[in-house]
Amino acid sequence: MILVDEKLNNSLLRLKPNEIEKTLFIISCSAYKSSKHEKTERWVTITCEEDYSRFQEFTQLRKNLLNFYSSIESEELARDIYRGFKYQNPLRWIKAWKINKELFSSGASRAVYRYTGKLYRELDCNVLQALADGTLNNVLIISAFHGPTLPTDWIPYYDLTMGDLWSDGLKLKIKWPLWINKYSGDAMRNFLRTFETIYVMVGKEYKPAALAIKKAASNIKKYFEAPSFKSQSGKIWGKMLNLYLLSLL
Repeated sequence: MILVDEKLNNSLLRLKPNEIEKTLFIISCSAYKSSKHEKTERWVTITCEEDYSRFQEFTQLRKNLLNFYSSIESEELARDIYRGFKYQNPLRWIKAWKINKELFSSGASRAVYRYTGKLYRELDCNVLQALADGTLNNVLIISAFHGPTLPTDWIPYYDLTMGDLWSDGLKLKIKWPLWINKYSGDAMRNFLRTFETIYVMVGKEYKPAALAIKKAASNIKKYFEAPSFKSQSGKIWGKMLNLYLLSLL
């Protein structure tokens, strides 16, 4: 059996620090989240401010998502909408439904602290702090609820996946690439303009959104996808990302 560290070593792109600075690492959100809130103010009251959410062009869309998922009334409808992770956890829809019904009252936490999945758990405390305060600014998170998200962005406590349905019956993995193409504006494009390479560390349901982000970044010269390691992907990608980012501190 190949050890994780061997897989890590074999999959690393040999990037120099000056190349890493010009590389945008795209990662996905996490099904595992901390329910703690750094801010007790309701997320919905601060999301329209650029200090709390950089890409304001998506604000109205995020409010539409908030309105839709918080207003699902019946269990029957919820069971049909929350299809993500259906086979891994057939009862996940109940948890998602109950959490999202409370979205309007949710406090806020920075994205890098909200997500607690395998990838995020591999990040050194110094890397986490640098991502949280913006010292490191070459990571972009794709969120099924919040869309293109910086680690510094403040997000609510929610439960949504790219396998869940939107109001028109289409999965979010289909909707988000369309929304990114439609709504990406100056804030998003100016951010992307500072990079020359995109390195994607996401599962298959998030790749269409990552490709839409690449399309919005007309200056990108190189595009890479990290190899998949099935159940170990998140852990190994987290170790890879941690090594890259530590070299910049």
